[in-house]
Amino acid sequence: MPEAPAISVVMPVYNGERFLAAAIASVLAQRHPALEIIIVDDGSTDATPEVVKALPAPVRYVRQENQGPAAARAVGIRMARADVLAFIDADDLWPADKLERQLPVLADSSVDIAMGYTQPMVMTRPADDIPALRPVFRPRLALSVGASLFRPSVFERFGQFDENIRMGEDLDWLLRAREGGVRIRLVNAVTLLYRVNPDSLTFGKDTSELAFFRILKSSVDRRRVEGTVLAPLERPLGRGAR
Repeated sequence: MPEAPAISVVMPVYNGERFLAAAIASVLAQRHPALEIIIVDDGSTDATPEVVKALPAPVRYVRQENQGPAAARAVGIRMARADVLAFIDADDLWPADKLERQLPVLADSSVDIAMGYTQPMVMTRPADDIPALRPVFRPRLALSVGASLFRPSVFERFGQFDENIRMGEDLDWLLRAREGGVRIRLVNAVTLLYRVNPDSLTFGKDTSELAFFRILKSSVDRRRVEGTVLAPLERPLGRGAR
């Protein structure tokens, strides 16, 4: 049986004391034998450092002045030592079979990124008054770094996240990578549980505020000038997410 590849999991966090422990628990629940967890604290002012100290598994923790998620991810990427790179935000979760479903895709050495579906989740309050999460809407195929696994070399080929972008920096990077010919293969599975969090940077914002239209327009403008055609997302056999 081939040895399981080592995986570096990068978590940028800013004031994530409420959700961080659950996010890390969802990573540890994968029961992958070679996990390196890197937490980059982007200048939190809450109890995030104390939550990190209480985690049930060792992590590599670094703190910096607040510079935004792109800068925090860049620090984590530079620290990463594994063969495969993954990301999770402090308020998101991994489904239990994420790595089981995605790692086989990267067994094909020509694939750069394995990408799955994202399931939006909302907080509910059951009768016993303990908050829980439930799915809302159908799983969606979004260009999401949290729903993907990466070969670290892609960040050498296509550069880092743009630190000038505070919201949508992951979409910007993935579009630039697609323009550069990155090879992405899709997985018919939910690989990220996206918590709809009222405290997040993007909650309740108008799309124009989020600059997503500007990011998309920039990609279209680059493609028009350079005559670039986006590399296709390679779909596996079958349809939909499981």
